[in-house]
Amino acid sequence: MLVYLIGLISFVIIFTQYAYAIEIITAPEKDPFGPNDSISISLEIDGYQGGNVEWIAHKPDGSSDYGVLTALKGGKKTHVIGRTAFDNQFGTWSIDYIYKDITHPTPVNVAPLVLELATDKQVYHEGETVIVTINSNEIEPNAAKAETYYIEIVDSNDSPAQHMQSNEIKAYQNSTTYSILVNELLNNNPFGDYKAKVQYYKVISYVTFSVKEEGPETTIFIGTDKPLYDSGAIVEVQIIISELIDSNAELTIIDPTGKRTVRSFPIENSLTRVILDDISTIKSGTYTLEISYGGVSELKTFVVETESTDSKQPKIDLRISLDKQKYAPGEVITAEVKTDQLISDKISYWTVDPSANQGVVTTKLMSSGKSIIPYFLSSEVELGPWKFYVNYGGKESFAIFFVEGEPIEQTKTILTDAYEGPELLMTIDKSITNLNQLKGIAIDSNQNIFLVDSGSSNIKKFDVNGRLLDSWGSFGSEDGQFKNPTGIFVDSKYVHVADTDNSRIQTFDKDGNFIRSWGKSGIGSQSLKSPVSISTDSSGIFLVSDSSLDKISKYDSDGGYAGHIESILTASAKFYSSNSIVADKNDNILILITADNRILQYNSDGTFINSFGTTGDDDGKFQSPSALALDSKGNLYVADSGNSRIQVFDPSKKFLTKWGSLGNQAGQFNTISGIAVDSIGNIFVVDSTNGVVQKFASISQPSELDIPAWVRNNAQWWNEGSIGDSDFANGIQYMIQNEIIVIPDLGKSGASQEQQIPDWVKKNAGWWAAGLISDEEFANGIEFLVTKGIIQV
Repeated sequence: MLVYLIGLISFVIIFTQYAYAIEIITAPEKDPFGPNDSISISLEIDGYQGGNVEWIAHKPDGSSDYGVLTALKGGKKTHVIGRTAFDNQFGTWSIDYIYKDITHPTPVNVAPLVLELATDKQVYHEGETVIVTINSNEIEPNAAKAETYYIEIVDSNDSPAQHMQSNEIKAYQNSTTYSILVNELLNNNPFGDYKAKVQYYKVISYVTFSVKEEGPETTIFIGTDKPLYDSGAIVEVQIIISELIDSNAELTIIDPTGKRTVRSFPIENSLTRVILDDISTIKSGTYTLEISYGGVSELKTFVVETESTDSKQPKIDLRISLDKQKYAPGEVITAEVKTDQLISDKISYWTVDPSANQGVVTTKLMSSGKSIIPYFLSSEVELGPWKFYVNYGGKESFAIFFVEGEPIEQTKTILTDAYEGPELLMTIDKSITNLNQLKGIAIDSNQNIFLVDSGSSNIKKFDVNGRLLDSWGSFGSEDGQFKNPTGIFVDSKYVHVADTDNSRIQTFDKDGNFIRSWGKSGIGSQSLKSPVSISTDSSGIFLVSDSSLDKISKYDSDGGYAGHIESILTASAKFYSSNSIVADKNDNILILITADNRILQYNSDGTFINSFGTTGDDDGKFQSPSALALDSKGNLYVADSGNSRIQVFDPSKKFLTKWGSLGNQAGQFNTISGIAVDSIGNIFVVDSTNGVVQKFASISQPSELDIPAWVRNNAQWWNEGSIGDSDFANGIQYMIQNEIIVIPDLGKSGASQEQQIPDWVKKNAGWWAAGLISDEEFANGIEFLVTKGIIQV
């Protein structure tokens, strides 16, 4: 009988535990919710035993709300979180429901608020009306309940146009139009570029348009990258339009059989390139191109031959980029020429005017893979489309530009000699790949460039010559996805990205393969909120600055929490957020505080050392600085964004030099968002507004201080044939071993192989010995040759 009772009691206990097992079940009522919707979730608790249910809502910006749901009838309830589009919380929410020590996360998606603007054309004249079309995915058909579009006209500097009243329009239909009378605008404002600025909830969007005086009819120039093509080649069409008067153009291609293909494409700039990768060029003969734009048409032909003469040109990459597409008579053209191979010691260049007259051919020494060529336009040049030609080792290429407008007096022309700063070596811009809201940048030991493209939610990888190698990432919260990525740090193996709005760091290998994410442990005191910059100390501990925390967080090599550096509550040391962080070889940690226009210095254990910097535009003062970088000598580079310049300080934080000004030309900046220094000392500056990365030469002059006289003598004797290649290589080895020339990941391979060194390299050495080219040009050339394996040491 006793055994029976014990068995019965055990059964009752087991049955009771099973009967009262608790399960939380949730289901969002929409996926996604609209931008202006409240969030509504069906909640059911299987095994509900009474009592309250706690909830925590984690928002896309990293903030959170919480509350309590009281007694659930029948264990069920519809939970509504009131919100509107005014909170700007678009994206993925996560709502945690907590009952009896059980936590159930529920992901919820809120669609972004879309605000799209367009004008009926780009250029307007007196007497015309600008028609602005406004579209949004969030409207209320009942006008009395609808929210409002707030519309304002601003100039190119975002200042309100004079005596143009702001207006309000109810958003009660999918598409709304707004009219601007050009004459009303011109009553109190000059001709020029303007924007229609529209705010809807907290989202702001712009559309640009131009108001210009009546002038001559627009001129179109159409050209191809080559006059002759091999069968099956891809053709690139280059179109220059002197006056943008419409947003679209039409291109008709007629092949040798008379077959017509018509393509429409947008016109956004004076120069448009169209790749005809969908047009067959198998048939030999003459092809005709006709472009129609704004009521004007222009014809161009090209020829496809069975064996094009161009196929005999050297198979090298030769690229030309001009600083602008339009010039006035009397201006200076700055052309950048880049090649992936050194096959000759000289480069030739010339121009061809609109009447097909060729200018004087000029030659220039080519000692490395890049050359900057300034070319002065006479004040009496012919107006119209021009070509800038370059020939390098038999490879010929050209770029098209347009000359228009009134001549500029020479005193008003900014010559390249007027720029005071390090030499501009290279740019990466939208002509290479799509770039959108550029942020951080990092350089690895192989001189590969890693760039954070926040607007595209991805990472782009370029080689040393600025060619796109790879990209990875998309918008979202999954592994390998980003929300407003900002900072980036590269070590010997991995790429670490500050995924700011996902409150985490993501680590990848250098091919973009996801490794892990860290910094978001679920423990509030050990988690990141809005990480923006990453560095490491000598022991490999990661240091992360956060724009929403008053501390620097530390993590080990596996992403485990390893402590923090706290803000010290003194006037000189306290901070409420940080924006960039670097650590030098002595483990001194430098923290940029943008809001205070100053830099704080701590040691690795969190002891405050000092601070420097104040608000202003004098040397050593800052205005909204955005990023920090260190070179191998311990010099500190500060992206002084508000002053549109870079400032450099020595290891003791004494001012060394500065360069930069406001603008979009070489050595000019608009909004500096990132900076990096490679192992050679080259400086990379990211400009988010101009959408460009500029690479500058090292600010140091190693040739005058570090290259000994015997190396120069060796170069001269080698040029004269008095010593052999191996003796000359000894000098190169000396410079590499003493880091006068820094070549990443170069293994020792003994003496040079004489047959690999072309004769023209000896000429280069002779010019350097005679003072015809600079020490830096010689060092860059040798570095290039060693890296490419032309000289082996």
